[in-house]
Amino acid sequence: MKSNSISSLILVGGLSLVLFFPLVVTDSIFFPFVVGRSLFSMIIVEILFLIWFFLFLKKKINLSGIFSPIFYSFSAFLTVVILSDILGVAPMTSILSGYERMEGFILYFHLFLLFILASSLLSSTQLWRRILLISVGISALISTSEILKFFAGANSGRVGGPFGNPAFFAIYLLFHIFFIFLIAFRMWGEGELRKKYKFFGIFFLLIVEIFALYKTATRSSLIALVLGLFAAFFIWLVSRKSGKSKIITAGITVTAIVALFFSAFIFLKNSAPITSPTLSRFQQFTQSDISSNPRFLVWQVAWQGIKERPILGWGQENFPLVFEHFYSPKLSLQEPWFDRVHNSYLEWAVSAGLLGALAFTAFVVSPFFVLWRKREGEFTFPFDERVIFTGLLVAYLVNIFFVFDTLAGLVPLVFFLAYLSSQSSSGSFTSSLSPWVRRILASFAVLLVVFGVFFYSRVAVAGKSLLLAITPPEITQVHNRETLFKRALTLTPFDKGRVRQAITEFSLSVAHKEAIPEAEEMAIFELAKAELVRETEEHPDIVKNFIFLGNLLRTYGENEQAIANLSYATELSPSRKNIRKILGDMYVEEERFDEATMEYKTLYELESFFDVNDQTYTFYIDNALADYVSALIRAGRKEEAEALLLARFGTKLWTRPEVINAYVLAGEYHTAVALWEMVVEEFPEDPQNLFSLAAAYAKVGQSAKAIQTLEDAVIRHPSVKDTAQYYIGLIRVTGALPIQ
Repeated sequence: MKSNSISSLILVGGLSLVLFFPLVVTDSIFFPFVVGRSLFSMIIVEILFLIWFFLFLKKKINLSGIFSPIFYSFSAFLTVVILSDILGVAPMTSILSGYERMEGFILYFHLFLLFILASSLLSSTQLWRRILLISVGISALISTSEILKFFAGANSGRVGGPFGNPAFFAIYLLFHIFFIFLIAFRMWGEGELRKKYKFFGIFFLLIVEIFALYKTATRSSLIALVLGLFAAFFIWLVSRKSGKSKIITAGITVTAIVALFFSAFIFLKNSAPITSPTLSRFQQFTQSDISSNPRFLVWQVAWQGIKERPILGWGQENFPLVFEHFYSPKLSLQEPWFDRVHNSYLEWAVSAGLLGALAFTAFVVSPFFVLWRKREGEFTFPFDERVIFTGLLVAYLVNIFFVFDTLAGLVPLVFFLAYLSSQSSSGSFTSSLSPWVRRILASFAVLLVVFGVFFYSRVAVAGKSLLLAITPPEITQVHNRETLFKRALTLTPFDKGRVRQAITEFSLSVAHKEAIPEAEEMAIFELAKAELVRETEEHPDIVKNFIFLGNLLRTYGENEQAIANLSYATELSPSRKNIRKILGDMYVEEERFDEATMEYKTLYELESFFDVNDQTYTFYIDNALADYVSALIRAGRKEEAEALLLARFGTKLWTRPEVINAYVLAGEYHTAVALWEMVVEEFPEDPQNLFSLAAAYAKVGQSAKAIQTLEDAVIRHPSVKDTAQYYIGLIRVTGALPIQ
């Protein structure tokens, strides 16, 4: 195809347009940082591919730039992935994904199409340079904007850019920092950097991008950048030496980088608290127990899932099932739900099994082979590209060891791989199909694109309706929310679970608050209830559904059904502490103390997975123990409660408010008196403690002590004189006080 033809200009222009994907943020659609950007990218790719395919059938496009080890490994990887998705636990979810991520097989298929388009169309070095400059220009625009916001005080925390997530922004910046280094190397080789304005321009651009990356405070990307630059420097340095000097140079360089990391680790571990958001995150890691780090805990969960389905895995988007099935109680202090492993290698091992992990590894490692392969004794790529791109690949492989891939990193990766493929492929292929086969394929391609446009339209309309429906009433009044919710349910092409969850969350947010008319509130509650029931029937193995349904029913007073659903949730995920807490509280409310005791006992045992002497976890362990002891007291099992306290603290008395209240409600007033005496001795500055002690004295018939305590309260706290005198009068008349 001629480079100056209209078709060529449209296709190359369309590929350039894909690079603008970071700027697409759709505030009017559910998950604005994800949905609109994904739709934008996939629609453009489909339209471009349709044009490209027709030109290919007419023999106007040669596939000479496609066939390379990267293409073959990419194809093999996708083959394993689609097999794992089809044979996985939720095929449609694996293929189509959902609003929150917009990934699944459909995204990777579009990335494969993008790879084919870019590697076959951008055959000349000049075109690739234009693409590189456009991409770097967009990245520079974003970085500059974020830095200006930072210095203007608009963003004092971690910088997430237009991606809404610092880790996603970081991987995008990581690619472009290496792209800028490549531009700098080329300009140096061409003598362009001798011009001061170009030198300072490139230098400023690098500083802006690196500073933006630093402000994301993404540890994995910063470490990846250092190691990637080190790898590039190492290759450059070693290539300039020969014989023994090469070995010596390599040894010194490796020793230096190891010493650098070790010194940084020791410094951060032993230094005083650092105020820098970025450095403090590194310090937090060096001073924490790795065994309780949430990322490592999630990796352990992932490994259990891999062992359960080792060959082809669970299918994409199904890690939540693995997470619940092998849930670790130690994760309760972190996010309540993890839908990703935060390690791309383990992610693919869970999603596509060990075959998928092997195929993925082969795919991301294949560029090294392409870069360093010789043909007829000569390297395909110039030295500067081999050095910089090797550094980039090392950085990428390190980064995805700690995070999962998203569109932010996948689009630059695919363009980068397409460049390597287009410049290294030696094969050639043009269409040689018969006319009727070409017509069938053309019709199929048209239908595929039409279906895609129809699919994406439904995604957009449903997402817009849902976002409008969940708008908080205090922000704006929305009419016919129930209708909007039903429209979103009807139109969404994804699994309805995420829409149902959004309806439930809105129903919970407006419950009993008079934020919307009561009739509308109850209609939305009934809709949420009915849809969640359907969700539990369609997906009886997803614990989140039963927790949401239980909370919803409890909020609206349907306790028996709530308990039934939450109890089933404990069967699905026995280690979920939050479910035990909710069930225990509900049993206490209904004065079913023996059942409450069972739930609180399990909760305490789960909390005891932590070190009871570690101050980080003492708060949570003691909370669970307070619930357990209180329930035992209310159930008339005081001896068991005291035995627990004796084992934990070496005493039978504990001044926790929940425990004191339990003794009062159980009629153990003398014990309550002893505990309030301890509280007053420990916290004499609070007059409320003296009032509570006086009430306890009055309850056991010690009116004189009660009055003396109230008079003492007036002496210590003159401001409570009127209240104390009122209580003294009440004791003299009735002989009692309400327990405080």
